[in-house]
Amino acid sequence: ANIEAKGRNGDTPLIVGSREGHLEIVKYLVDMKANFEAENRNGDTLCDLTNHKELKIFIKQCCIQRRVQVFERDLSDLHMLSTELKRVLGAEVGATSSEPSSLLKEMV
Repeated sequence: ANIEAKGRNGDTPLIVGSREGHLEIVKYLVDMKANFEAENRNGDTLCDLTNHKELKIFIKQCCIQRRVQVFERDLSDLHMLSTELKRVLGAEVGATSSEPSSLLKEMV
């Protein structure tokens, strides 16, 4: 079987296992040298799609061991977005606010 096969959305078995929270499957695919840097059609990686804390920790440990950087959309991305929005829109979006969460609240 091809461990790098992609489904309709470009998900690899490693991405699917991560998203579904199947730690044992992810461990098996890691042992088989599955590609940690694979992205689906939306640009999501295995870290982007899992909400399982134990699995995220395992994946990050494996990435460190393999010296692979896997991008995870988190608060740092929101901070960059809020900074860019403040730069472009200025006072219209609360330019005095430095927290991404307060900027997002103002936008909603």
